[in-house]
Amino acid sequence: MVEFPTELVETVIDLLQSDGPALIACSRVSRQWLPRTRHHRFRSLSLFVDWDSKDPASSQRVERLLALVFSPLVTFVKCVKEVKLTHKWNSSFEGQAMSPREILSELACCGIRPTHLYLDCYRHFKLPPEGPPAFVSSLIHLEIQLDNNHVALDSLVPYICAFPHLESLRIRGLPDDIDEYIEPGTSFVLPPRLHTLHIAHPLISDWIISLDPVPKQITTLGLLHIHWNDWPGINRYLSSAAAEGVQSLIFYYGGRLRGNGPGPEFKDLRRLKHLSLYKLDTEGPKSLLGVLARLKSSPARRTLETITLSLRFVLGAERYSPAKWHAIDAELADRAMWPRLRSFTILADTETDPESDGGKNKTLELTLAELSLSAHIDIPIGLSIRANLGQCDDLGILKIEGIPMVHPHEVPLRVEQGLSSSLRVSSASVGSSLSRQEITAWMAGITG
Repeated sequence: MVEFPTELVETVIDLLQSDGPALIACSRVSRQWLPRTRHHRFRSLSLFVDWDSKDPASSQRVERLLALVFSPLVTFVKCVKEVKLTHKWNSSFEGQAMSPREILSELACCGIRPTHLYLDCYRHFKLPPEGPPAFVSSLIHLEIQLDNNHVALDSLVPYICAFPHLESLRIRGLPDDIDEYIEPGTSFVLPPRLHTLHIAHPLISDWIISLDPVPKQITTLGLLHIHWNDWPGINRYLSSAAAEGVQSLIFYYGGRLRGNGPGPEFKDLRRLKHLSLYKLDTEGPKSLLGVLARLKSSPARRTLETITLSLRFVLGAERYSPAKWHAIDAELADRAMWPRLRSFTILADTETDPESDGGKNKTLELTLAELSLSAHIDIPIGLSIRANLGQCDDLGILKIEGIPMVHPHEVPLRVEQGLSSSLRVSSASVGSSLSRQEITAWMAGITG
């Protein structure tokens, strides 16, 4: 077995550690080397080049890392499956620094073959393209941040279409105005394996439906932060041939959805099976009711199988109106209206949300597993869950993830007539502080 020079290994690890999370969270350690040697396998590689005035050493750190990864003694290269590049350096004003293209090309030359690539780069995409992009043969997931990066749609199109194995594409933010032009006679087609698309603006969807022939391969469509005045453009896509194959529709931050305002139109979605609304606040039930009202007049109501609702629990328990939850229950209990609906899942979003307020959103302070199994917790929500676990399990309407179902009591559970689909409540981790009164109010609103 090859023995690494300790100095080289220590230098590489220290460089990586300075720009990423703690090593214990992102690597596996092998003790088969010399006792003083640390050998790590990194799955994710994050590189950051900031403006000279903010972080003058960021460019030098990246360049030193690129010099090290070419060494044959560095073995983590083949383990990297995810590359994240944030590049905010404008070389035309702030001096010389490696461009995003140069950095990615260097990584590809040293043998890195990622399947996932995340780009947040200033002026990275150019027209005409400067040759094929890096990682063409390995990439299956591409995520691009457009905001404040001076990216024109016409310069983005050739880049996206250059990856033949791409399966998932997520484009955040808004492109700049179309200020560059594709040469006459040049045509582009979506990567043939692309089936998942997340967009934040109709400029992207308008480009897709303008292709000839119109691609019908998208089966999962995610809508990110759609502004109310962008819905006409999104609905152009939903009513086009490009949306014929959509089976899963995902709304992120759908708290802005209202039944009587601008919103999605489902009249042409004849294969829709899965509907998800993520990152909703206290207005989540109202948003869901608005979406259900639109679905009732569309063919999608006959094909819909699952509904997933992800709630961000915030302060203000009086806003969790039980009446809205009862209205949702009454809507979904109509089997004639929703003949194939088999699952309604409510997720407690306790994960850090990097897009809102730095992860400071208020969430449940106790996991459902703790509430259901800890007899010393005497707050009403815990008592209610423990009292009804047996009936919930028998009827299949409540699944608490991460624990086995138990039967501590035999108190009957009141179930609304006709609700034969399942209700699953999940809370993955301990969140920040929510008062007992608020937890009680929330549980009362769901269970009635």
